[in-house]
Formats: sequence, C-alpha cells, structure tokens
Amino acid sequence: MLTLAITDAVSAQETKKKASVEKANENAEAAPARRRYGPNKASATIGTNEIFLLAGRPEIQKDPGYTAIDTLKNGDIVEMTLGQAIKFSTPFNVKFGSLLIKKENVAPDYPGVYSLWLKKTEKGWNLVFNEKPDIWGTMHKAQYDVGETTLQYTTVGEPAERLKLDMIAGNGKGELSITWGKHKWNVLFTIEP
Repeated sequence: MLTLAITDAVSAQETKKKASVEKANENAEAAPARRRYGPNKASATIGTNEIFLLAGRPEIQKDPGYTAIDTLKNGDIVEMTLGQAIKFSTPFNVKFGSLLIKKENVAPDYPGVYSLWLKKTEKGWNLVFNEKPDIWGTMHKAQYDVGETTLQYTTVGEPAERLKLDMIAGNGKGELSITWGKHKWNVLFTIEP
C-alpha cells in the first residue's frame, strides 16, 4: 500500500506547474513578437468625465464589409466583418440633432453605452444608436435600436487603411467622425444639462 502525505501531493503539483510555466516561457522567447495595435479610441475629456468611441481596426484590404459599402442599398447597415461594432460611451445626456442619447441606459450612475451603426438611406447616411454595445460588427439587431440621426458624408483624398475614429468636445458641443478608407462620416452633438 502506498501512502502519500498531502504535502507531497502539493509539492508534486507545484513542481509540475513550475515545469509547465518554464516551458511556456521558453516557447514565448522563441516565438516572434506580435505587433499589437491597442484599442482604437477617440475621446474628449469634459471636466473629469470622458466621452468616447471605441472600435477595432479593420483593414480596408481585408474586411469584406469595406468593399460592400459602395453597393449598399437604402436601409442597409455597414458591417465590419473583422471587428467589433463601434462603441459609444457617454457620462452625459447628449443630443444628436433631435435624438437624445441618455447616460445611465444600463444602470444608475453608469455612463451610457451604445453600439453605433452606419446606415445607408435614400438621402445619404444615418448614424444608428443601439443598446447592445459589446457585439461584433456583423451583429446589428434592429429591435435594440434607440434611434438614428443624419450624418454628414464626404470622401477623402487619402484613404485610411484602417478604421479611424475622431472626437472633439467642449463648451457644451462636440463632433465625432468615423473614417474608413475613402469614406468619412461625421455628426455634431450637444451636451445636455
């Protein structure tokens, strides 16, 4: 009959775990370093509060959602096949035209969080706000839409290879813009008291 003390079993587990960690460290040293881009974020600080956009960095050469933009029909949504949906967070109630986007839509004393979607319309483009913020860029569900507002649309001479976000805010006003390849969408907003 073989009897092991608990300390022997724990010691054996620690030795095995240590060997596993050492092997992982050796493999990590041998592997080439990955390039990390970090979050794609645009923000503005107002007082001590931050309002921001956050998204992935889908490339125009690799994401089929980008090549589909020019063929979208009225009512179609731009999809980002290789990235998350654009996330919007606000510690303030903000208005985009007549559309009020509320803070605390998830919980009291928590900033408002939404996903943003670019929608082709008969007159141009709209920005759609959706209450499901943490979803993939192909998972738009219209039943969670809060509302939409008109976007200004232009094309740029120097295409952005990856999705680019910009935001400025101050004195109760702000502007956000989204550039992907040759396409640029922007919209003004006001911060509500």
